[in-house]
Amino acid sequence: MDVLHYQQNLEKVPGGNEHMIEKLRQRIKDRDAALEKAVDDKFCAVEEKEKEIQRLKMIIREREHDLERLSNVLSGNEETINAKDMELEQISAAFKNLQWLKQETEEKYRCSLNERESIIVQLQKNLQERNKDIEVRIKNTILAISMY
Repeated sequence: MDVLHYQQNLEKVPGGNEHMIEKLRQRIKDRDAALEKAVDDKFCAVEEKEKEIQRLKMIIREREHDLERLSNVLSGNEETINAKDMELEQISAAFKNLQWLKQETEEKYRCSLNERESIIVQLQKNLQERNKDIEVRIKNTILAISMY
């Protein structure tokens, strides 16, 4: 309605149509320029987004590479840990065997010492009995000699 009212007023003024056409042309030019700027801005924004997408894709590839490398390192560490666990089990079993052998050796040594001690005590007893026996014989021999 405003355009119709404006057109009616322009018809009353000489050269008003030309003025209105010029204004409309100017508005079309302004809108074209604004539209072109908006398209350029959108194109720049799309280019920026594409650059960002490429950068993010590169970061993802690098991270995937890092993850693969870390996975390989983890795998190697797990193998090392498993090998060390087996080695530890073997060492532990060997240690238990050595402890058992030590206990057995100590027990045999104690038995041997007890046996020796027993033999020594028995030999000392036998020696004392012999000494007494010899003393008795000597006394008897001395008595027998002194009686002659």
